[in-house]
Amino acid sequence: MNQDSPVLPSIDANGRLCFLCGTPSDERAPNQSYVVRDDCGNHSLLEDSEMLDVPLSSFQREATEEHNATFGWCELNVEKTCADAIYNQDYMIFAKSVEIPDVALVHYKVASWDQYYCYYNGWLSDEIRALQHDFNGMYLKGEELCNSDALVQRGAKGNMTMRDMLKHWLTALPGFPGSRPSYEDAMFMAAWTCAMGSAACDMAYCAYTYCVKGDGFGTYHECEGWDPVNGMPIDM
Repeated sequence: MNQDSPVLPSIDANGRLCFLCGTPSDERAPNQSYVVRDDCGNHSLLEDSEMLDVPLSSFQREATEEHNATFGWCELNVEKTCADAIYNQDYMIFAKSVEIPDVALVHYKVASWDQYYCYYNGWLSDEIRALQHDFNGMYLKGEELCNSDALVQRGAKGNMTMRDMLKHWLTALPGFPGSRPSYEDAMFMAAWTCAMGSAACDMAYCAYTYCVKGDGFGTYHECEGWDPVNGMPIDM
């Protein structure tokens, strides 16, 4: 299986550039197989910069007899594994496919932006953690959040573009140790996930990957009881 680097693009089944498009490692998903969609990347953001200014809502299509449902995650080849997770009805496919590197000296502090993003949106809570393996429950919670006034007002259902998102994401230098979004930027990014097609993949990723500790945040085995297959324990 091909797990995802959180920073490097890869090549999809059709030879197109893709970002966060892998599948979980054998350690995290032993003896499991998934359907990997090969109908995505039709408007790959990494190959066509004009996609930066296309309203994300324009990529959303309901399923028909001939075609799968589609949305930004699939069409733009950005976090495309989220499209696979939705197709397989298992959000943990996405959560487990992202592997945060343990970097010398700073260790998991390279993920500080994501840690605060998850925390500000409430996705490290007991409620979300309990839904890690509950596809329907996480789906409904994601829909509830995407339809909330807080996220609708920030563009969850509007004409947000990828360029709009980048303005809120890049300013805090994600990937650098100690980086963190403002509360407003974290909320905007949550609205962006809705505009892309679903917030539930990021919610599952947050619940699987991070925890709140007395001295800040933990990642993976830094959290008591974390397991690569089962994720975070429900009772912490």
